[in-house]
Amino acid sequence: MTANIDDKLIDQARSKLYTAVLSDTLDAFGFHEQATHPSIRPLDDTLVLCGRARTGLYMEIHHDDPAVNIYEKEIDLVDDLKPGDVAVFACSGNLRIAPWGELSSTAAHTCGASGCVTDGLVRDVRSIRAMGFPVYSDGIGPFDTRHRGMMMKPMSRRASVGSRSKAAIWSSGMSTVWSSFQKKSQQTSSPRPWKRSRLKT
Repeated sequence: MTANIDDKLIDQARSKLYTAVLSDTLDAFGFHEQATHPSIRPLDDTLVLCGRARTGLYMEIHHDDPAVNIYEKEIDLVDDLKPGDVAVFACSGNLRIAPWGELSSTAAHTCGASGCVTDGLVRDVRSIRAMGFPVYSDGIGPFDTRHRGMMMKPMSRRASVGSRSKAAIWSSGMSTVWSSFQKKSQQTSSPRPWKRSRLKT
């Protein structure tokens, strides 16, 4: 289940599906928490974001150790992005850092990545919008991660948000598709009654 996700499937999802339909389908199969908080918004809501999530976890810091390169893990993750990957940077609600900006967008775009999602801030928004690179964030701010936060755990494999399979993210909000949903859908002949998600997209 965690192996390769067919690029054709992702292309079809990108062109034919949207967040509300995906969220309703996940609701029907009993997955009611597959949408992000409504405060996480796109820089450009005309762009569609869909792909495999590549996740990294940040921790808050209040000083720099001269012997530690705080950018090393995030640079390694961005440089390792593959076509169709979505960089997902978890900042645990730390709005003191903007882990994503023009340089990371340029590098990710060059790698063929599909976009970025973070619950931190994003900076250099004018340049990112100009290049048409899809980015979701919890706000806009100029703050570098130096003195404020560092990535502590990049995931070595492609993963969905909070799981180990695939992420599907659309322009009007975000929903994640887990391998467990795929497995359950194959085992269930008829879905549960339709339910409204508590998280609106």
